Amino acid sequence: DQEAAFRAYIKAGGGFLGIHDAARAQPDSAWFTGLIGTRPGSNPEEVTEITASGENPPNETKEKLFDGRTDTKWLTFASTGWIAVKMAEPVAVTHYAMASANDFPGRDPKDWTLQGSQDGANWTDLDRRTGEDFPQRFQTKQYEVDNTTAYQYYRLDITANSGDPLTQLAELQLFKGDPTAPPDEQ
Repeated sequence: DQEAAFRAYIKAGGGFLGIHDAARAQPDSAWFTGLIGTRPGSNPEEVTEITASGENPPNETKEKLFDGRTDTKWLTFASTGWIAVKMAEPVAVTHYAMASANDFPGRDPKDWTLQGSQDGANWTDLDRRTGEDFPQRFQTKQYEVDNTTAYQYYRLDITANSGDPLTQLAELQLFKGDPTAPPDEQ
């Protein structure tokens, strides 16, 4: 499956400039990790509380967005929705990743805003995307944010999906630091 996804990525015009681009094509891919022997970048920041505009318990809940697995998902019964998180400590998020879920591309987010807040009530827009798509299931895409402020809370406000009356997302990851830098040596 990983090799097929890799071939589809190349066929769709996503050729690489180097190893870094190969790793970014699918950040959670064990196949790519094996291919290049390591992973550039960092681990997602720790989330301690999660709220959402809706969910589908018991299996398609907000907690599934942060379980580190793309084979689980959050689903809400609306064409829009939001997910808000409290971080373990204030952090300046500089990039984030989102993964499409298992079925129905019409449920994928298309337009959204990533926001930060110090109090969970007053929000500052950090990144706005429109017309995005996820041509493959379980596809992870990364987005960079021009942000230097450490916020305690972050919210992904999905203002439109790709046409269905439900919205889904498999994974949401928030990162600090340079998305191209290797992890810190321990």
